[in-house]
Amino acid sequence: MSDRERSTTVAEALRLADEAARAHDLTLTWELSEGDDGRAVAVHRATLSDSVGTVLGRAAGKGVGKQSLASALFEAYEHAGARGLLPRQRHGRAWEVLPPPDFEQFDLLSTYAHDTRPTTAQATVPFHALLDIHPVRTGRRIVYPAVAADFAYHGDEAESDLVVLERYSTTNGYAAGATAEDALVHAVNELVERDALSQHLLSSVIRPRPLHRIRGGEPPELKRALETVETFLAGEAVVVDVTAHTGCVVMAHLRPADSATALVGMGCSLFPDIAFERAVTELYQEWKAYAAGVTFADEGGREPDNLDSYPLLRRAAEVPAPRWASQGSYGDFLRDRAPNNPSGEAHLLTSLRQNGFEVFWRSLWEHTDDADGKGRGVHVVQVIAPGLEQFYGIMLCRPLVPVGRLYSPETCAALLKGVDE
Repeated sequence: MSDRERSTTVAEALRLADEAARAHDLTLTWELSEGDDGRAVAVHRATLSDSVGTVLGRAAGKGVGKQSLASALFEAYEHAGARGLLPRQRHGRAWEVLPPPDFEQFDLLSTYAHDTRPTTAQATVPFHALLDIHPVRTGRRIVYPAVAADFAYHGDEAESDLVVLERYSTTNGYAAGATAEDALVHAVNELVERDALSQHLLSSVIRPRPLHRIRGGEPPELKRALETVETFLAGEAVVVDVTAHTGCVVMAHLRPADSATALVGMGCSLFPDIAFERAVTELYQEWKAYAAGVTFADEGGREPDNLDSYPLLRRAAEVPAPRWASQGSYGDFLRDRAPNNPSGEAHLLTSLRQNGFEVFWRSLWEHTDDADGKGRGVHVVQVIAPGLEQFYGIMLCRPLVPVGRLYSPETCAALLKGVDE
């Protein structure tokens, strides 16, 4: 299946990932979780190591056929970059007084960091406004609290008053691509995707939101993937449209018969077929991780009983099954959610801006292939969009509340109501 949001073929992406590793004396290794006939959904696992064998990044890739391998290789670079481990990578942090936030949307993270230390320095990271992606155009410079945005940074005792913000520091918004444009499209899509997941989790426990189920007529390889997961986990996979305010966001949900916590796959794109494919292939990837015994605790999360004091937060962390008010076929979904102005350079940045969300970005690392002459290689970026919601982090079973567009004092009070109140 083709991905219109990538500028290179799968074969070329594989070559570029390998060339970048060789140029920096790195080693890429990978394995396939099962046989691949080139037409089936697959999961590859990749490891990026330095010259002495130290692991810099590990990742699983999703997709059909070799798309999965390309995804895994680039995500290994992404994970290494998010942790600040790539060769000669610069973190760009400064120690300064954080200026008052002036974003279009309310953002509790920067507001809290500034109000907690209005005249005292803290660690910050710089970003620039992302004005366009094709080609990349940047605008004003801002700084953001490092403890909330830089996954590679961990505050020490000097910032103990800001440590609560670390709960919101995840790899969401980091991406790698063969070009900066490819990486930025992927990163922006992920911000929108996690914002929609946040709204679903919140509406599962407060203010229910009926959704639209997509069922019947799926592409054969995706239908087989759903049936495989259903068979092995003894449950029903439900695919729903969870779009919140822009683009198209799809969630594939299944609760294993032997688990209190559901597995979810998310997909976002301007194009509904790409969003659907990403959601299904990610659910397949999550099944493979679940079958291997991987849990959120392995990714820095806690066990669900860490939220026992907060019943609503625990229920949200378990990812309740979606409720749908309508249902239609895959073909109906593609027709109803088709973009108004599709193009090869389409992305969600413009619609985000129209909805009042500014997007900011920074380049973390890049290697370009000199022989290519087109600036292609491996580019690792990070984007943030103050105001887009990050409540999805509750899936790591650490107490947190909405901090962006879904924030309200009443919602926070309800979520934090304890069992003894």
